[in-house]
Amino acid sequence: MDAPDILTARVKGLALEAGFARCGVARTGPIPDAHAENLRRFLREGLQADMAWMAKHLELRLDPSTLVPGTRSALCLAVPYAPASEPPTAPDRAFVARYARGRDYHRVLKQRAHALMDRIREVVPEFAGRALVDSAPVMERTLAAMAGVGWIGRNGLLIVPGLGSYVVLCEILSNLPLVPDAPLEPQCGACDACVRACPAGAIVDTALVDARRCLSYWTVEHAGEVP
Repeated sequence: MDAPDILTARVKGLALEAGFARCGVARTGPIPDAHAENLRRFLREGLQADMAWMAKHLELRLDPSTLVPGTRSALCLAVPYAPASEPPTAPDRAFVARYARGRDYHRVLKQRAHALMDRIREVVPEFAGRALVDSAPVMERTLAAMAGVGWIGRNGLLIVPGLGSYVVLCEILSNLPLVPDAPLEPQCGACDACVRACPAGAIVDTALVDARRCLSYWTVEHAGEVP
């Protein structure tokens, strides 16, 4: 096996060839305390609404290395989605979220990640890993921020330089000793445009969103009628 720095560069090159727009490496082990406390506060104050699954397997969310035995690194990947378009003006037309207008991104990214894993295995036969696309209790935005892919903004979304927040994420937990990237410094500064723009006032604190007020929650996660 190549030295960790050479191996990391090769894997990142393969990720870009596979169609991922950004990639970074996060260390494994417990996530930073600030992110852990934000999650605990989110659950403690009931901001998850009826998404009871968010409180399950908390120990796995707080330490991704416990999810896949032998994990030594997390390759964090990002892909941008649909460009901006004007909302419908006719009163009988609905405005559909940009990420939901094309093929199911879960399937697209999982296929792309598996293709990348096949290429990595050609280079490093002893490679073993698991691809995750919203399919396990993992704090994907936190991992991506740890990997320097972007930073978590005031609106709770990952903001990727050059791409903004319109990205979908994927992770590959592996046994490779990849070199971790340095996190980016948050660059929101004093800007609170997202807080002022949120139509229901769902952003209650920095990177903390109250699902009970969030239109995304009511139209995506909630199974009943929208109040």
